[in-house]
Amino acid sequence: MRVLVCPDKFRGTLTARQVADAIARGWRRARPSDELVLEPLADGGEGTLDALVPDADPSIPGFRRIERSVTGPDGGPLDAQAGVRGRTGADRRRTMAERGWHAPSGSGSSTRRERRSGKEEQRC
Repeated sequence: MRVLVCPDKFRGTLTARQVADAIARGWRRARPSDELVLEPLADGGEGTLDALVPDADPSIPGFRRIERSVTGPDGGPLDAQAGVRGRTGADRRRTMAERGWHAPSGSGSSTRRERRSGKEEQRC
């Protein structure tokens, strides 16, 4: 049997990748002949880039992590992380909401920068 394992993180304890690996270890003990496909997921908040960017194994196709300074909604600099794969960019807009910022200006600067660098698709 082919089994698709797609967990989210366990906040404060395990990343989505670690949860997927733990599920796989248990599954393989019970059913060693099954084929497991591990695809960690995230809901767009904390852990999204960790699910998109497979730090543990660079041979896994996915996004690579980049760090940039963007203008935050309060006009000051904001260190931001994003993921890039080919001509697709992904970032985590929720960071501003977690800091109590509600102005949309900071989120647009990262999108404009990615468009100028040739990205055709932006996932947030």
